[in-house]
Amino acid sequence: MQARGVALTALALALAPAARAAVVRVGVMANGELLIGTLLALRHVREWNGTIVPALGALADCPLELQARAVVGTSARVASEALLAYIAGVNTFGWQVVVGPETSGAAAPIALLAGYLDTAQVGFATTSPALDNVATYKHFSRVVPSDEAVAASVGAYVRACGWRRMGIVHVADLFGIGYAQTLGRWCAEHGIELVAASFELADPTTINVALRALGDVRIIAAVGQQDDWRLLVDAARQLGMIGGGYHWVLGGTFIGSPALPDELARLLHGSALVRVAGGRNGQRAWEALKAAWASVGDDEVNALLGDAGWAARSGSGEMISQALAMRAPEDDWVAFAYDATVAVALAACAPGLGEARGTFPGGAALTAGIGRLGFAGASGDVYFDAQGSRAFNAVAVVLENLRWAPSPDGGGGGALERVREMGEHTPGSGWALSPSFVYADGTSTRPSDGKPPSASPRAARGAGGARAAGGAAPVSYTHLTLPTKRI
Repeated sequence: MQARGVALTALALALAPAARAAVVRVGVMANGELLIGTLLALRHVREWNGTIVPALGALADCPLELQARAVVGTSARVASEALLAYIAGVNTFGWQVVVGPETSGAAAPIALLAGYLDTAQVGFATTSPALDNVATYKHFSRVVPSDEAVAASVGAYVRACGWRRMGIVHVADLFGIGYAQTLGRWCAEHGIELVAASFELADPTTINVALRALGDVRIIAAVGQQDDWRLLVDAARQLGMIGGGYHWVLGGTFIGSPALPDELARLLHGSALVRVAGGRNGQRAWEALKAAWASVGDDEVNALLGDAGWAARSGSGEMISQALAMRAPEDDWVAFAYDATVAVALAACAPGLGEARGTFPGGAALTAGIGRLGFAGASGDVYFDAQGSRAFNAVAVVLENLRWAPSPDGGGGGALERVREMGEHTPGSGWALSPSFVYADGTSTRPSDGKPPSASPRAARGAGGARAAGGAAPVSYTHLTLPTKRI
């Protein structure tokens, strides 16, 4: 342990930025719409424009200047690449604060190192409960709640629908494991039988095995990263585990994932999407953000990336181009990206900083300052719990209904639409559910959580499949750290 401490100290000395600076240097790790959301916030901080966040308009006397540089693509969401990008940002640009990255798995190693370097990190899409460990992730805060809240809402949704048996299939990363563990505890406390299985990121073989391990479960929660959804739906189609007689409850990362081909998208008709809402239509701040969206141009993106050739980049460049072409953002989590950036400015300009106001006060001080904030943001009222996460009662967990809308030309195509306002979960009050939710069979009659018909295509399974949940043996978990039994 002593050798490890010496090594980390040496690394910290090698990478640590200056303790104080005339400006605050910010690293942004985001893609597409989320990147544009942070860019818009950076502009409004520069202008002290309080159109979206009124508190900004009261800071015109603060000498703060945010100097930002962004990384995109897999460097904003894959752990190994994000960590290297962070180290490079500290070394070459002097990053003192990081806004992002997009995944919990990528955020964790950065948050760990930030504690040694006395830098700060503000998350806008990183929801793993593991990141609430303030002893490990000392300088981490986030404007989204942890999945402790969302997973409990999924369990409460299942219970409110009258089901007492469900399964979860999830990616085996920090995000997916934390989500499943939280759901497992909630189900155990509330009498819901849960069968859980995990898979490796974007791996069709382990996805197939995980789905088989759910046995004859009909109510299936699915938690994956953006690259997992096509593989999950396709595997469920091959196994006969989607469509009539089944109900899928999808995690929020489904939004923004690559579009599914029609033959797979139509299978999600009648599925549920349970997610934390970011910006909400009709709310003043979100409407103001949408109105300002079209004002963002190529030159601002070029400057943020430090590369005039961003549009030529494959993948990330295309996502940015699509975001700029939109009249308004489609992903309401843009509001979280905006608020995370604004939180940095509000904390750095806090009156209590004295002569340090408008400069970088150090990672510990800035993180503590963010934790003390309370402001009206693009995503609603923003305030934090003792772990530095967005307080659960400061956001809304909502239910959306996925419905397949056939093309009006009768050509066989169509679109998978998100029908919103299907329900909302309030802590202490439970779910308020709409009676007009449409399930996979096209009706509003909830499917059973019992065994599917014996004629199911899954009846003949290979030797590699797990035994059915209703059998004498427990389900075997390949990755999940929950007990290897039904809970």
